[in-house]
Amino acid sequence: MLDESEPGSTSIEFLNEGSGTAVELAYVVEAPAGDLATHSVGDLAPGATSSSHLRGAVDPTQAVRLVWRCQDSKGRVRAWSYDGRGKRLRGDQAATAEAAFRAMYP
Repeated sequence: MLDESEPGSTSIEFLNEGSGTAVELAYVVEAPAGDLATHSVGDLAPGATSSSHLRGAVDPTQAVRLVWRCQDSKGRVRAWSYDGRGKRLRGDQAATAEAAFRAMYP
């Protein structure tokens, strides 16, 4: 969930609703100029939450292009976008958070 209650200080909160640890959770947000900013959140235990100030500028008048990815306990990589899509990633798409962003927004 994005929190835009403080102007110029947008943050996102992650909640692990799964039964296993989200391993190497990271997100990528696209700035209005098209630059990508990546941030590593780390591991997130089941039921745990983590808040992070978004790296990079966000324009509140435009749709947010944000993707987060993590591995499960079996090493499978999944990515989700802020607009509600999810995807299992393999190979090069799973290599980095930026690669996951490119897979979700080709």
